[in-house]
Amino acid sequence: MRVHQIHALFPALLLVVGLFISAGVACDRPAGANPPASGGAASSGGGPGGVPAGGAASQAGGGGGEAAAPSEPAPPPCEPALDDQPTAFFGGRFLMRMPKGTELVEQNPFFARSSSGGQMSSCGVPVPFEAVGFLRSSSAVPLVRKHVLMLRGLDPDALTMGPDQTQGETTITSYEAGAGSRGEPPLKGLVLIRRDRGWFYWALLEAAPDDFPKVEQLFRASFASLIVRPVRD
Repeated sequence: MRVHQIHALFPALLLVVGLFISAGVACDRPAGANPPASGGAASSGGGPGGVPAGGAASQAGGGGGEAAAPSEPAPPPCEPALDDQPTAFFGGRFLMRMPKGTELVEQNPFFARSSSGGQMSSCGVPVPFEAVGFLRSSSAVPLVRKHVLMLRGLDPDALTMGPDQTQGETTITSYEAGAGSRGEPPLKGLVLIRRDRGWFYWALLEAAPDDFPKVEQLFRASFASLIVRPVRD
């Protein structure tokens, strides 16, 4: 056979050899890998059939390193809770479930307040002031509320009051006070006024303005637990 004929057949021979080698290493190549176009020298990776040492899977894994472990899910936010049982005030006349971690002390037969100013809810949110009480009056709810806030030591005319939310004989209103002239910190709270014949039962729950959104629903749940026992006039 002439030399030029051998040269003409040489590419075909290489193709046949390449297909033979490809068939011999098919089990070493990941599915879907394309065989080399010719039977030329192996790639620089040194693997059989042109596949780099370590296999294509190691390349997909970023050089053979272990995949990063999935991050742990964030823990659920802490939900502040109420005491399991209501606290009875004034000889059992007034019962209410208080925010867990806080405590009120009766100052007289008509008024109870926080045992200290450093109390914390069950989630660690400070609840600096709480108070409950009752009084007898023939005034309307707004005047009774004003009187209660004055007993608290606040100037009702200097407060930012929210809208009244009234259901039956119970009215709940938010209020906010800025820092006082003697260094008193700003505060935001809810005041409850409940009328029962000629008596008014009231409660105050307060927090710092930035903390108030975290405990507002807790305060409202505490108010919703209020039980007033009827008394004889």
